Amino acid sequence: METDRPSSFPGASDAARGKGDERERQQEAAPADRRDAAADEREEVADEREQAADERERYADAREAVADEREARLDTREGEVDARARSTGLMAPALRRRAYEAVSRARELTKATQYRIERDEAMLHRADARDDREQGTVEREAAASSARRAEGDQQRGRTDRDKGGG
Repeated sequence: METDRPSSFPGASDAARGKGDERERQQEAAPADRRDAAADEREEVADEREQAADERERYADAREAVADEREARLDTREGEVDARARSTGLMAPALRRRAYEAVSRARELTKATQYRIERDEAMLHRADARDDREQGTVEREAAASSARRAEGDQQRGRTDRDKGGG
């Protein structure tokens, strides 16, 4: 009576070795999988932060647009008042004071514009960083896939050699 013990058929040790190699690969892949999962989690958090920052910027832009409109209306109104004052012969110090106020408002508008430019630039930098992270993920996944493919090719090569040599 013949039994199907692993040692009774040819290549049994090769099959056992293949299972051991597979376990080894899985154990080696586990830390890489954990690193990939952690990287994915960090990317999700970064994306959420970017979305929140973008939303804050949209609100800030809307507030600034309202303030810019208000400033433009005030400047127009002040121009009208100054023109009326000049026509009636209002004293020069009042005109000078208004001119200083207009210069001050223009400076504040310039500051706000510079701040908006810096925010837009920061938003672009965040988008660049997000793209770099995504590209890194793609490259890591491609490298892992290539490594797995190479291991599979190497494993098939060993199996073919073992079959041919045994």
